[in-house]
Amino acid sequence: PLLRLERQWAKQDKILGVSSGKKRSFATASAGQEDDGAPAEGPLLPGWEEHWSDEHCCPYFYHKGTGQSSWERPAMPPDSDGE
Repeated sequence: PLLRLERQWAKQDKILGVSSGKKRSFATASAGQEDDGAPAEGPLLPGWEEHWSDEHCCPYFYHKGTGQSSWERPAMPPDSDGE
């Protein structure tokens, strides 16, 4: 499953135009944290559920309707009062 997710991330990065020079860290992605160590925030998008992986000892996210899973929290960024 991890290889499939890494391929999915690479495909999404290519679509979004994200530089592949900065590799995603499995440890921070799987722990629901951003690369700077801050926890991911914001409510989950509709249809997504958070589950625990006993094998990897970290949370993952699952969309029952599509069968898609993700190590990254599928959420909108929190609103910023400063903008």
